[in-house]
Amino acid sequence: MNYLLIFTLVTTTVFMSSCSDDELCHECHLALEMADGSEMMWHIENSAGGEEFCGEELHDVEVAYTAADTLTCEAGDHKLAPGVYTHGDTSGVSAIAGAAEGAAWEIHCEDHGEHDDH
Repeated sequence: MNYLLIFTLVTTTVFMSSCSDDELCHECHLALEMADGSEMMWHIENSAGGEEFCGEELHDVEVAYTAADTLTCEAGDHKLAPGVYTHGDTSGVSAIAGAAEGAAWEIHCEDHGEHDDH
């Protein structure tokens, strides 16, 4: 009986601790489709200034990102003013030279979910 109790306690402890280590965390970026079919990207930071978004913050950033500072494109040639960038929104897109007609802001996080379910 004691062996069963010890086995159960150890199994439960291992299971509980492994769940907390499995929290999804991913780097994210703001993206815009260009007329030539390429994609322009801006890396974004989490609320603590880090590169990875986790848990609820990961879910929230896939819907909208609030930039507190100017964002510089990965290619270095386009800057975005601080503000709110919402996935699927076209606000401000026309100010980006070379953006595809009808392009909208996209927020991508590595291999995390589909934006359609938000």
